[in-house]
Amino acid sequence: NRGIYMLEPFDPNRIPVLMVHGLWSSPVTWMPMFNDLRSFTELRKNYQFWFYHYPTGQPFWMSATQLRSDLAELRQRLDADHRYPALDQMVVVGHSMGGLVSRMQTIESGQEFWRILSDKPFDAVQGKPEDVQQLAQELFFHPNPSIRRVVTIGTPHRGSAYANDTTRWLGRKFIKLPTVMVSTGKSLVHENPGVFRTTELLTTNTSIDSLSPDSPVFPV
Repeated sequence: NRGIYMLEPFDPNRIPVLMVHGLWSSPVTWMPMFNDLRSFTELRKNYQFWFYHYPTGQPFWMSATQLRSDLAELRQRLDADHRYPALDQMVVVGHSMGGLVSRMQTIESGQEFWRILSDKPFDAVQGKPEDVQQLAQELFFHPNPSIRRVVTIGTPHRGSAYANDTTRWLGRKFIKLPTVMVSTGKSLVHENPGVFRTTELLTTNTSIDSLSPDSPVFPV
């Protein structure tokens, strides 16, 4: 299940290190590194290790939106009054596609992601309030002030050549996107004729599609 996991009891005095796995992977991939890091007394004393699990078949920007929400919910649960300074020193470590999910936690979106889709004002978008809200959460966001450092490992910051016509075709055959995600995108396209410059990002994208070097998301 999607979410943030801890292998040790929460410690308000230690800095969180959140590890975000990559494509076709899971938090299990971090276990050798986790065990090595815990062998250092200073690291064990000052840091606590958390792990994020997310469905890797969906576009990385959707996973980034979900992580943004999950981090906010966790902070509200653990430290709603922001009494623990260590939680504002968070380090995020992302591997492969997880590095893109992590990096997007530090970006100020402005209007740039919306401009990929449309040259109309966002207020022009019609549809179910929950669908419009979901789209807004994916397009408009601020850096997480609690994250002080992001470390990426083997991350395709300019896309991956492995996301070619063949792998993208296979991805669409084998990856089943969440029904809600597909229906939301199609509903917004149907309700807004002439608003969107491109609809592919709203409807058929898988994680492999999202990693294409030709994706308009990477220049932004």
